[in-house]
Amino acid sequence: MIFNLGDLILNQACCNPERLAVVFEDVRITYAELNKRVNKLGNALLALGVKPGDRVGVNLHNCNQYIEAYFACAKIGAASAHFNYRLAPWNIAELISDAGAKVMLFSAKEEISYHALLERLPHEVRFISVGGTLEGALEYEDLIAGHADRLNALDTDEEDVVIQLYTSGTTGKPKGVMLTHKSYFMHELSNLVDTAWSQEDTFLQLLPMFHAAASGALNSIITGGTLVIVNSFDPREFCRTIEKERVTICGLVPNLVQALLNYPELDQYDISSLKKFIYGAAIMPVSTLKRAVQKLDCKFFQLFGMTETGPIICLLRPKDHVVEGERTRLLRSVGQPSLGSRIRVLDEDGNECPPGVCGEIVTRCTGLMKGYHNNPELTKKVIVDGWYHSNDIGYLDEEGYLFLVDRKDDMIISGGENIYPKEIEDCIRELTDHVIDCAVVSKPDVEWGETVCAFVIKREGSELNKSMIEEHCLSRIARFKRPREVVFVDQLPRTVTGKVKRYVLKQQLWKDYNSNNDKQGEGL
Repeated sequence: MIFNLGDLILNQACCNPERLAVVFEDVRITYAELNKRVNKLGNALLALGVKPGDRVGVNLHNCNQYIEAYFACAKIGAASAHFNYRLAPWNIAELISDAGAKVMLFSAKEEISYHALLERLPHEVRFISVGGTLEGALEYEDLIAGHADRLNALDTDEEDVVIQLYTSGTTGKPKGVMLTHKSYFMHELSNLVDTAWSQEDTFLQLLPMFHAAASGALNSIITGGTLVIVNSFDPREFCRTIEKERVTICGLVPNLVQALLNYPELDQYDISSLKKFIYGAAIMPVSTLKRAVQKLDCKFFQLFGMTETGPIICLLRPKDHVVEGERTRLLRSVGQPSLGSRIRVLDEDGNECPPGVCGEIVTRCTGLMKGYHNNPELTKKVIVDGWYHSNDIGYLDEEGYLFLVDRKDDMIISGGENIYPKEIEDCIRELTDHVIDCAVVSKPDVEWGETVCAFVIKREGSELNKSMIEEHCLSRIARFKRPREVVFVDQLPRTVTGKVKRYVLKQQLWKDYNSNNDKQGEGL
């Protein structure tokens, strides 16, 4: 079947030419103008030698040019490969090599990274600077100004790759996830139905567009709504933008939700236009979620999934955001399967677990990736008979609600007992008067193999100590699960979507453990 995601922008330009499509800072672009800019960029990329199947690297902060790159690459049969601009230059060089990108859109804000990167390039790359000039790079606006604003989308196969996203790297090196024209479009349609998105909606895109969370931006364009793009989170600017642009939908990750709720001037802004609040990408503490539901007068949606699945496979719908009574237990779940998704929980022998029994979460869904770029072995390992094996541990209840427990890789085995960090983190977070956040990881131990270590961020003025945490945990969970060590920190290492990089914490513990053992060895 022939299908090109790029046709979607042409459809809106024909049906809604004067409707406001994108707002970014002082730039306001209609659908007719957006389609012309997309066509100009597509023609420019063709002139630079980009061919169907090629990857065009995108290393940008959030901006209107980002959405233009999505559709321009699609129209010419190429795939946009999205990089985290916060990575070190050598990491970006590795991703350029993996993608084989010979053309790169690069943010002028990252000038230092750009010059460091030039010394590490695996092959010749043409750079296009966005938002300013970079020495030796073509300037975006000058480049597209010299090309025609008409371009017919190439006849592409629905299974051709259109977007290549790199996993956030919570467990190490990012992997290139290949999404096709069909899988991405079908996923977006499913998400639009599940969240009741309409042409009248105005969506605020705050989360980084190199992440799977950018699917909301595509939702906005597909429906013909208005996409408002901001580049970073500041509570004042966030509220001001909602008020000014009459935003109806926004999406945040849990740590930003906490920051918004703690903003002392929140009530001074008119954010009554906000009708839907989407959150996900990391676990939301129930206490925070209850505060948000009670404070903000809108419908809440929790979205759960993985980059490999498009990303959404599960959602907690507005009807399930109940803050009182027995149904509040659902606030700890990630909801029920999304439209077009099936979810199973399997034991180690591949048998389906009964309700309430933990196992690995596997899914079959419309948005499933084609595979990992340049890694067919890993692709075969995680996709078995059409089912994606997530490496996440969880269970389904009698009503089909999915509850996350943890990742397989994060499970702690202490004295032969399996311990899931999330259970302990949830317990520590109950100390709401003292704890802002926490993360639990394994610490190597000579006697037990591994023990539990908790990294905790205290509230200002709190006198919380290890004994208080241990006493609280002993009243809630099994003794062997209690943290044997507590480290108080000012912040936790996180990905851009708020997920804690547990491997960074583990690496430090292992480094200290090995160093202590080496010193003991020297004394023998």
